[in-house]
Amino acid sequence: MMFGLQGLTRQVAIYMTVVALGGLLSTTIGWSLLYWLFVNQGLIVDDASMEFKPVDYLALALSLVFGLFTAILAARSLTRRIVQPVTQIAEAARTITKGDLSARAGGGDESLGEIADLVADFNHMASRLEVSVAEATQWNATIAHELRTPLTVLNGLLQGVADGVFEKDDAWTALLRAQVDGLTRLVEDLRVLSLDESGHFHLRLEVVSLAAIIAPLRTLYDPTLTQAGLAPTWILPDVEVIGDPARIRQAAMALLENARIHAAPGALDIAITVRGDRAVFSVADTGPGVPEETAKNIFAPFKRGRADGNGSGLGLAVVRSIARAHEGEAMLAPSPLGGSSFGFSLPLAREQA
Repeated sequence: MMFGLQGLTRQVAIYMTVVALGGLLSTTIGWSLLYWLFVNQGLIVDDASMEFKPVDYLALALSLVFGLFTAILAARSLTRRIVQPVTQIAEAARTITKGDLSARAGGGDESLGEIADLVADFNHMASRLEVSVAEATQWNATIAHELRTPLTVLNGLLQGVADGVFEKDDAWTALLRAQVDGLTRLVEDLRVLSLDESGHFHLRLEVVSLAAIIAPLRTLYDPTLTQAGLAPTWILPDVEVIGDPARIRQAAMALLENARIHAAPGALDIAITVRGDRAVFSVADTGPGVPEETAKNIFAPFKRGRADGNGSGLGLAVVRSIARAHEGEAMLAPSPLGGSSFGFSLPLAREQA
């Protein structure tokens, strides 16, 4: 060991020592050449003695020792600023591999820009990893919870028939089909979100009439919306957009289903509008609205506008994914009716943009 130095500190100290010794050696050789040229070759005619004396050798030795210790001290100071944050990163990485994702490296010396950036990037990566693992854990628990209810109902229905409690009549079949439809919709929503997160959400784009996609949903949803106490008004002008008809229909159904489950009884405006080079499909209700603290994350998976809300919490996240895949956006705004207006935008066809 060199004066108790280890690892990178020792390597830098040796390097700086070699540099210092090289500098002293080159200086000595240079002065020796000058002495040989100017004195021994007679380029300087002077009676003054130009020969090296013991004091000169002593001064050279002292310079060598001073340069050596200066190089070591400089190396210790420099490497301490470099090695300390790197060591902290290594310790934090080892802690993370043991399962403690909260470990972080200490702040780097801001004067060493690259080292400070390395520490900041590592801590940012560790934070993202911690959030990702926490979200994955929450996803697993939430998915299990959402799947448990329909599966329990299905199991009860089938067990009831096996025990002779239920008869295989139309009501039993309708209830069974409703649970299967719910499971199918949940699985498809999860599939859409997974494709979006993995970057493999591919669309079959074509120029389509947005009204032609939305209008058939009126026959399907008018009875269920009315049963929920809502009075839907449909305003569907003929607007052509660039999109995937199946995915657009899926996003529109998610907004209508969201209104059916969460909107308070009253008027419901379902409309297509044009804003610049975008067509917007929106569903506006009379209430109860979305709390301000929830609105910013309302399109995230498993987020609900109210703590007691029903539904899987995936519908609005699916709307956002589909809108984003079309280079549009999912939107939440105050409704002219006093509640909330949920919608998504799509690019207009070139002829109408």
